[in-house]
Amino acid sequence: MGGSLGATGLVMSRQAMWLEAIEKRITATTAMLSSMKGVKMCGLTETLTKTIQDLRVEELTISKRFRKLLIWNMAFTYLTPVVAPILTFAVFSVLARDAGGGKTLDTARIFTSLSLFTLLSEPLGALIMSLLTFMGAVGSFKRIQDFLDIEARFDNRKVPNRIDLLLHRSEDSIARQKKISFSEETDTGTEREDIATTPKEATPLFAYEAIALQDASFGWDSGKGPLLHSINLIVPKHKITMVVGPVGCGKSTLLKAILGEVPIMNGTVQCSFLEVGFCDQTPWHMNGTIQESIIGVMALDQTWYRTVICACALEDDLCQLSLGDQTPIGSQGISLSGGQSQRIALARAIYARKDLVILDDVLSGLDADTENRVFHNLLGNNGLLRKHNTTVLIASSAGM
Repeated sequence: MGGSLGATGLVMSRQAMWLEAIEKRITATTAMLSSMKGVKMCGLTETLTKTIQDLRVEELTISKRFRKLLIWNMAFTYLTPVVAPILTFAVFSVLARDAGGGKTLDTARIFTSLSLFTLLSEPLGALIMSLLTFMGAVGSFKRIQDFLDIEARFDNRKVPNRIDLLLHRSEDSIARQKKISFSEETDTGTEREDIATTPKEATPLFAYEAIALQDASFGWDSGKGPLLHSINLIVPKHKITMVVGPVGCGKSTLLKAILGEVPIMNGTVQCSFLEVGFCDQTPWHMNGTIQESIIGVMALDQTWYRTVICACALEDDLCQLSLGDQTPIGSQGISLSGGQSQRIALARAIYARKDLVILDDVLSGLDADTENRVFHNLLGNNGLLRKHNTTVLIASSAGM
């Protein structure tokens, strides 16, 4: 039993190393498959193939000893019920012959011993095999502990609290009603002079600006310095703001810094909204149906759902599918085309109905006709986001 436990300890160690090697290869393979177009355009096919092959060889090398130890452990488990009675009876016979005293291996002892072996062999085998699963759990706990030991990330952005937002929304609603009433009376020839206007200086920043960056610098690794330096940016409310630049200039880093995902090294970032609708340039999907991927965790509103489907030009795609929006999309949308995947992710951000929507080059993967249609449906003069006075920040590399 002690030898088996020792072997099991070695198995656990090898199992942890093997799992780590598998995770590396899966991560590299997933990254390669999800960015196959970019890999081929950059001529990195052979490099990535060699990297993945090296990881596979490393995985096989590590798993050799693990598999050998696993075979010995399983052999010990399955041979014990067969070998144990033979060895026990042989040792008993030898000892009884040398010691004398009239002890013999009679029928009563044999059947009693066999019964005990039968009763004990199955629990013993289950205990030994369960040690592998137990050590796998120990390895998982270690990874969880390593994650918990990572330094906490703090959101250094300046955001209003919910009470301020509620008060401002009430004042904004009253002011909007007064403005509508004033415009109606002006059209009929009457005049109003009792419209109270609040000076801009007396209004908090989040009342009239959605996002404000002042001398802000961002970087993923504090030890390597910031990637973006001294950024000054103001995004007005209820407007569409575009960030245009070539591929690789830092647009995605800027947007994720506004979301609080990239550490702020210098300067200040102020955001007027606690909840933001975001669509990344790399679509993300749940393993479910198209409808589930669009509505996410929100309740289904059929009217708004159909409006969003139409605005994102998904009606024709759903008509071509036998199950419509109940079609399973698979893990990470594997059953969808690139354009469908991107538009479904965009529809999820629109369906959320947030006051601020951030779009990271979401139209780059669409053909010209579909891109023009989606752009005008959402951002045109009569676009869906304009109608709802949504603040939109969109990054694009088109024309660069």
